[in-house]
Amino acid sequence: MDSQSISERRCFSFTWAIENFSFCRKKRGEGISSPKFIADTIERTKWKLMLYPDGDLRGKNDSMSFFLRREEDSKGSTDITIFFELSFLAADGSIIKSSGIGEHSFVRGKDGGFPEILKNELLLSQRQQFLPNDILTARCRMWRKFGQITEDIQCFARTQIGVERRLFVWAIPKFSTFQESCFNIKSISNDKPVMTLKLYQGSKTLVKLLVLFNDRKITHTHMFSFSLQITKCFRKRSRISQGKNYI
Repeated sequence: MDSQSISERRCFSFTWAIENFSFCRKKRGEGISSPKFIADTIERTKWKLMLYPDGDLRGKNDSMSFFLRREEDSKGSTDITIFFELSFLAADGSIIKSSGIGEHSFVRGKDGGFPEILKNELLLSQRQQFLPNDILTARCRMWRKFGQITEDIQCFARTQIGVERRLFVWAIPKFSTFQESCFNIKSISNDKPVMTLKLYQGSKTLVKLLVLFNDRKITHTHMFSFSLQITKCFRKRSRISQGKNYI
């Protein structure tokens, strides 16, 4: 059966939105999983999607890996063969990258998919398409190989990558003549410093920012971005003399 005729059949569809995706810090072989879902129209089998941002060990580390996994406690036949398609969607729901429709026989606890579905270089170069508002939207469509699905079923899930944002004012007295200033950023959970920002004069016209981590382990498990805005604050002095103001 060709892909065109399969895609025109009714299917089970699961769409997964991942918020703050650029902050998903994973090493090669480390994945993020979707919420589990049950395909009612395919023997009430239980599944989840597995996404490896820096690639699964079965693929190259310059590509994203994407798999459909059948759960250990799934109902249905011991071995079930389906047609399925994994894809990434634009903000309007159109497909911008698809694996194509493949056929795979799934047993409980095993997966099937594509170790090199998307080049990281393409993801970054077309960020506005793949990551609108830093949301990656992935979709899995499933068709029965034997028998027909009588109605289209759509499921939706959302995963949010936790991001802690801190906004603060860093006042530096006598900025025009300062040489060095430090600011500690503390953890919300235990009030201990997690990093120190060090601002210093690199030259007469250049100010440099150095970031010092109090715990080196966090550099391997966290991602950071900074936005620094330097403004000057002028203090006005006034005095009153004969009814006139002088500044």
